[in-house]
Amino acid sequence: MIELFASPTLLGLTLLGVFLGITVGAVPGLTGTMLIALALPLTFTMEPVAALVLLVAMYVGAVSGGLISATLLRMPGTPAAVMTTLDGYPMARAGRPGRALGLGIGASLVGGLVSWLALWQLSEPMAEWSTRVGAVRVFFVGDSGAGAVGGHGGIDAGARLVSGWTGRAGGHAGRASCHGRTALDL
Repeated sequence: MIELFASPTLLGLTLLGVFLGITVGAVPGLTGTMLIALALPLTFTMEPVAALVLLVAMYVGAVSGGLISATLLRMPGTPAAVMTTLDGYPMARAGRPGRALGLGIGASLVGGLVSWLALWQLSEPMAEWSTRVGAVRVFFVGDSGAGAVGGHGGIDAGARLVSGWTGRAGGHAGRASCHGRTALDL
């Protein structure tokens, strides 16, 4: 996977995507989702790996770029930067905007690298494990979710449990995506 980024084309697309993402993310009201929606038609003629690299780089850049306006203007550029206004803006007002931006960008870099490494290392084992999960385990995971719905809320516990299990039963009806057979079709 690392050898993919040895390609100058993919490295250039990564830098272009991050630059565009930071630029769009720094503007309050514009989000990475908007940028991806606007850029998606441009990727239809690209190779799939190159298109995904560009789109992911745009999104990551936009999420990171949202901290610029959140820190300097107290207006988050993206929804992900809302909490940055609580720490970054007071630090910028106290005369340390460079330090506030540096800490935000550093935290974004470290968080992005750690999550990328975790995804890289864990995606294959998790995919293999998920193919071995049988119907009984899936049922109990869903049932524990319905029980969690019953454990929280403002109305009585019986009504919450009935609500959770009714939703669970309704989710069983239809066509199963894994094998195409219908279930609970009256």
